[in-house]
Amino acid sequence: MDMKGARSVVLKSKTFDSGGNTFWDYQNGQTTEEQWQQAFQNSKAAALRAMGSMDTQKVMGIMFDRLYTLRNQLLHGGAHRYSPDDE
Repeated sequence: MDMKGARSVVLKSKTFDSGGNTFWDYQNGQTTEEQWQQAFQNSKAAALRAMGSMDTQKVMGIMFDRLYTLRNQLLHGGAHRYSPDDE
């Protein structure tokens, strides 16, 4: 996968979005689905605007923020699919 493909995966993934950790707040019943969907759309739009205006600092900030969320999912759980073995 090239860098463009990797960037696309991270920017489109709803579970990598850490904009207030709204996805995980939703999963834990702390926010509504509508709230996390709106926060995700806002975050995605901000990332696309930053890329369009070649704002490297903003793009890198968003990317590192999402990679940090992925890191936490891998280290602390939540980065795997549910299976019957989890019970």
